[in-house]
Amino acid sequence: MLSSPYPHEPGVPGVLPSRVRLNCPPDLTGKGVTIAVLDSGFFPHPDFADRVISHIDATDVPVPSRLRYRRAAWYSWHGTMTAALIAGDGSASGGHYAGIAPEARLVLIKVSNQRRQIKECDIARGLDWLIHHHRDYGIRLINLSVGGDFPSEDRDHPIHRAIRTLTSEGVSVFTASGNKADGDLVPPASSPEAITVGSYDDANSVDEARWRLMGFTKDQHEPHVKPEIIAAASWIASPIIPGSSISRQARWLAPMLSPTADGARMREMLYAGRADLGLTDVDARQPSARVIADLQRKVATLKLIDQNYQFVDGTSVASAMACGTGALLLEANPALCPADIKAVLVETGIEFGNLQQGFWKRIDATAAAAKARAMRQS
Repeated sequence: MLSSPYPHEPGVPGVLPSRVRLNCPPDLTGKGVTIAVLDSGFFPHPDFADRVISHIDATDVPVPSRLRYRRAAWYSWHGTMTAALIAGDGSASGGHYAGIAPEARLVLIKVSNQRRQIKECDIARGLDWLIHHHRDYGIRLINLSVGGDFPSEDRDHPIHRAIRTLTSEGVSVFTASGNKADGDLVPPASSPEAITVGSYDDANSVDEARWRLMGFTKDQHEPHVKPEIIAAASWIASPIIPGSSISRQARWLAPMLSPTADGARMREMLYAGRADLGLTDVDARQPSARVIADLQRKVATLKLIDQNYQFVDGTSVASAMACGTGALLLEANPALCPADIKAVLVETGIEFGNLQQGFWKRIDATAAAAKARAMRQS
């Protein structure tokens, strides 16, 4: 039997569901809300594909295109991850690993270029499409788990200007603060109008004594304190792309993570999957201690939870989790404007941190939804 690489919460198999981590109210699922995800690219994963209302390829001139099932490409993983964390329904896990807003609709915008890069001009091109078309699709939220080229405080920077325009037209923009422990923010995270999201590690546990802040770029210069909010962003379940190399390896490795797996079962799986795992017939039939150690390292490297999910981390994750929460707030109160959503998240956030790194507000989705509902009734 192989061992799982993530910390275990006593009595809880696998990793904690995302909605548990942010204390999401069970009656809110993002229904009726449309979210745009601007990212590297996407694979039409079954966890969310049936709710994608449009796919835009903004690599050159933004054009609508079909999001096809085809061989997983290099650009697909990051965008698939963020889309699933926001609005996946967890169908590959029987709903267990659903995203924060599992009934929200999605508009997916691919911005990576042919050199496998996301540059500021690509981000700006995607945002320009949104400025001209967000009303056509009823888009209320945008997630930008991407970063620009250089720090900038220029309010007339094209990305800052685009976010300001979208915000003024009623669209809330969530951005990842970045994973550096210090330094200056880069667009889009440096936009004053954006909701910039930092991160913390909850150690896959509900025990807050085990939680810690993760490294993220921070800017505490008034009047725009960044990030405005932080979200759980470690050991988060994300779907594996079907047909990918990870998927092929997970097919054979995941059954060996089961507590009931024995030596005979392990050898059976190793022999059946020897080509995908890169094993010789001899190593598969009689795995040595070295082979087992190599397989254990592979499980850790692939961050496997089970055959269909792996864990992910970073502020890209945090931004997606926060954006999903925004969808819950709009479901609770569709009249909220971007300034309202930012204020609700901050005012209902729970103080978290230490004297060395500072104190930040972490999202409590139930408290935020309650305040959103109260604002609707006032």
